[in-house]
Amino acid sequence: MGQVRAGLLGGVPHAGLAQATLAGLALRLYQLGLDPGAMDAVARWTDRRREYGIRGGPLFCTLAGGPVSAGYVRDMLKRLKARAGLEKRVHPHGLRHTHAAELVREGVPINVIGDQLGHSSLAVTDRYLRDVAPADVIALGKSRTWTEGAR
Repeated sequence: MGQVRAGLLGGVPHAGLAQATLAGLALRLYQLGLDPGAMDAVARWTDRRREYGIRGGPLFCTLAGGPVSAGYVRDMLKRLKARAGLEKRVHPHGLRHTHAAELVREGVPINVIGDQLGHSSLAVTDRYLRDVAPADVIALGKSRTWTEGAR
């Protein structure tokens, strides 16, 4: 939720710029890579912000330009979950975990994943990924076969 509360610092990114400066949970600035789809969504939202007369402030904001509360985001995700017919709990940090797990499955190096998530060290990223990618451990176990008498 730190990213949502802090929003984008230093203004809204320019069209075509594939990075943003965010304040993470520790309020430490870091660079975040954005894919073209995310950049398109940010560009559409910045256009809408201009239409509403919103200048400056956090990127993720209310229609009046104020910060979005954590409770609002949780409630919004509950509504979207219900509309999508999902059973599993959906929460902001879970989306971050999903992003990290997808990067692992795509073969992205751990140092790049750490930079993307704004982690202060590879040790933090290593601990984080151990919690978000258990499917890889389960898949490894399922892919192995037991051989009688093997050492």
